[in-house]
Amino acid sequence: MNKIVMVLTTLRSGSSLMAGILHKLGVSMGSPLKRSYYEHVGIDKIFCDILNYYNVNQISAASPGFKLPDDWRSDGQLAVWFGDLVDILDNELVSRRLSAFKNTKTAMLIPIMQGVFEGFNGVEPLAIVMDRNPVEIIHSYERYYGNSIDDIPGTYAYHKSFLGDVPFRNTTVSYSELLDDWRGTVSRIATDLDIEWPNSIDAVAPAIERFLDPDARHFYSNTNLDEDSLSGNEAVDEHYAN
Repeated sequence: MNKIVMVLTTLRSGSSLMAGILHKLGVSMGSPLKRSYYEHVGIDKIFCDILNYYNVNQISAASPGFKLPDDWRSDGQLAVWFGDLVDILDNELVSRRLSAFKNTKTAMLIPIMQGVFEGFNGVEPLAIVMDRNPVEIIHSYERYYGNSIDDIPGTYAYHKSFLGDVPFRNTTVSYSELLDDWRGTVSRIATDLDIEWPNSIDAVAPAIERFLDPDARHFYSNTNLDEDSLSGNEAVDEHYAN
């Protein structure tokens, strides 16, 4: 059975790092990919179009509670984008023994992806769920987006809420463990998801070591959120606790 891995994530959680490692391990990711982000350009455009259709700003908590309507399958415009997604996956990804794609918007559109995969026989969808200390995420938001987000803790909680119940076989990977022990982490992923990397870990180790840069972290914290000065934000505390 062919397998396709989705990297699911909140913003600023290390998903590009994970996707870059998958790419070096020989996992098929289609093309073209956005430089440094390892996001399939075609898939990203479709996801952007869908969120724009619903007036959802990905980096804002201004649309809390967003979810696809239950009758989304009957929407003619969504049907077009649905078909475009099927075509990309069919032509570039699911015919490979092991493929993957990463996009920060995927978690918001999981019902659509469930529908897409229902149409493929002999393909098992899997997920790597990225996790990171919320204190680090919030400071990374501030550095990356500046003042463009008014409520950063609320935005984090907004994105985290989509990862509460992933309907695919999945494993969770933390940003810190990926930096601290990438060999052990990718070995565990392979075991958890019952997959075999196309390239051996030893063969690609030099390339991955060059790719990883622990000093590139925008902010590092070993402080739990409820001990930090940001504690007291109910939404963040709740999602971090879960």
